Amino acid sequence: MERNDMIYVWHHSSDAEPDHCLPDLSKKYNIPNITVLSKYTYKIYTSVQQAMENLIDIEHHHYVHAHFIRGVLSTKFIITGDGTEDSPLVVLYELYLFNRKATTMHMEQKLCTPTYAECHIKYIGIPGVTPALSIVSAISLAPERIFLNTRILGTPTLWNQIVLCLVEKGVGRRWVCYLEEEM
Repeated sequence: MERNDMIYVWHHSSDAEPDHCLPDLSKKYNIPNITVLSKYTYKIYTSVQQAMENLIDIEHHHYVHAHFIRGVLSTKFIITGDGTEDSPLVVLYELYLFNRKATTMHMEQKLCTPTYAECHIKYIGIPGVTPALSIVSAISLAPERIFLNTRILGTPTLWNQIVLCLVEKGVGRRWVCYLEEEM
């Protein structure tokens, strides 16, 4: 099935038809012309449960994502919710440039299934940067070894590409201690 500018595959051991429909993320999150802006597939030494729970773990934000570029770009967090479909984890990232508050990003993260999560980047606070969506899925390969798939979806504007490049440089490599290889 092709949806959200991606191809989804369904497999069932008894050849049963899919028991749920994939949402149209463009409509669900009101992001017009949604397309894949960036994608990563990693093999990581961890479990599916650990990887997915990390996405809604409040405490890890303060330690892992506090400094993008030490002394230049840093963050503070205001977090509410529990990360479920009914009560998404609402994260307000206050971004500081040279210790002065530059903007506040508003994100909502939710674990939709034990192997699939969505993070709606609702507001960036930078003119020209439009809302985006990060989706993460994990597949177990062996005990403590997984494929982790991340897709950033949004409207392909120049400002979105610039912000995405900065985020990838600052955040995208935080997994390095668990990373086996990037696909």
